[in-house]
Amino acid sequence: MTSLPPALQQVDPTHVLCAGRSFLYFSGCDYFRLASNKTVIRAVQRATRQFGFNVGASRVTTGNHALYEQLESRLASFFGFPAATLVSSGYAANLVAVQALSGLCARFLIDAQAHSSLRLASDLLKVPGASFVHRDPVDFQRRMEDRKAPGGTLALTDGLFSFSGAVADLSRYAPCLREGDFLLVDDAHGSGVLGPRGRGALDPRPKLSAEQLILTTTLSKALGAYGGVVLSSRALQKRIHAQSHFFAGNTPPPLPVAAGALAALDLLESRGEPLRHRIQRNMTRIRTALQNEGLNVPNHPGPVIGLVPKSALASARFKKSLLASAIYPPLVVYPGTPSGGYFRFAFSSAHTSKQLDAVAKVILRHKVDLDPIP
Repeated sequence: MTSLPPALQQVDPTHVLCAGRSFLYFSGCDYFRLASNKTVIRAVQRATRQFGFNVGASRVTTGNHALYEQLESRLASFFGFPAATLVSSGYAANLVAVQALSGLCARFLIDAQAHSSLRLASDLLKVPGASFVHRDPVDFQRRMEDRKAPGGTLALTDGLFSFSGAVADLSRYAPCLREGDFLLVDDAHGSGVLGPRGRGALDPRPKLSAEQLILTTTLSKALGAYGGVVLSSRALQKRIHAQSHFFAGNTPPPLPVAAGALAALDLLESRGEPLRHRIQRNMTRIRTALQNEGLNVPNHPGPVIGLVPKSALASARFKKSLLASAIYPPLVVYPGTPSGGYFRFAFSSAHTSKQLDAVAKVILRHKVDLDPIP
C-alpha cells in the first residue's frame, strides 16, 4: 500500500515545517498565498461567529443560504457567465456538470492527458468516447468531424495543465463545435492566475455561445479558499438542480469558507493584476535561469515547471540535494503522472528573487538527470 507523504505545516508564505525542520516550499497550488491572507482569515472568523460552521444539509433540502447565492453571483460576474453553481470541490464540479449533460450528448471527446476528475466525469455519460492527442487542435478537429452517429459531442479538456503549465488552445477548438455540442473546460489552475482579468484559459473567451461553453474551477487555488463551481448557462444550472444526483446529495462548503472565498475574490478584483504580474515576473526569472544553462524548459504561461527524473537513482540524488539545500522536494505521484512520479515546481507571487535563484541552482546541478515536461 502506498503511504501518504510526511505532514507539512506552513510557517510563512514560502516555507513549511516538516519533521521539525523549515524548508523553502515550491509546491501546492495556493498561487497568491491567499489561504493565509489576514483579510481572508478575518472574513472566515467573522462568518464563523455569525453563522456557525456547517449548514449540515444539501442545498436542495434545507442547506441553501444567502451567502452561497451571493458567492455564486459574484463568481458568475467575475468569470463572465450567466450562472454559477457552487459545490463542495473542484473535483466534484466536473461530476456535477457532466451529470447535468446526461441525455444531451451522444459521445464525448477528451484530451489524452486530461485530469482524472474529467475522465471519471466522462464515464458518467455512459456514451461512446475517445481521446484526442494532448493539446493538438488538428487531431481535435479530425476527431470532432469523425461523427458516425447523430447527436451532440461533449469535448473535455483542462484549461491550464497542472503538470506542465501548458494551456489548451481553446480558440482553435471552438470552431470545431457544431450546434448541440459542448466544450467543458476544467481550469482549476488557470482561473485567477492567467489573463488580463484573471479569467484564466478562457481569457480571451473562445467564440462559442453561452449554452455551449462550460467552465469548472476550484476555489482552493488562486482564491486560497475551498469549494468548486460550475460556470454555465442558466439552462444548464437548472439541469444541475434538477438531475445531478451528486449536487442533490452534496453538502456545500462551510459558510465561513464561502465568506473567505468572497473576501479573496474582492482581493483578486482589486489587486489581482499586480499579483499576476509578480507570478509572471517570477516565471520569467526561473525559466531564463534554467534555459541559459541548457535546460530547455518550455515557455508555457502557467506558474509550473515539471521535471521527470531519468531513473530512480536520479530521483533519489535530486531529492537528497534539495533537502540538503533546505528546499522541500516536490515529488508528485498522482494518477496519470509518469511512473515513479515527477518533480512539480509551483511558483507563487510570494517567492523572492533570492529564493528562485536558490532553487534554480539546485535544479541545474542535476540537469543531466532531469527531463522537462514539454
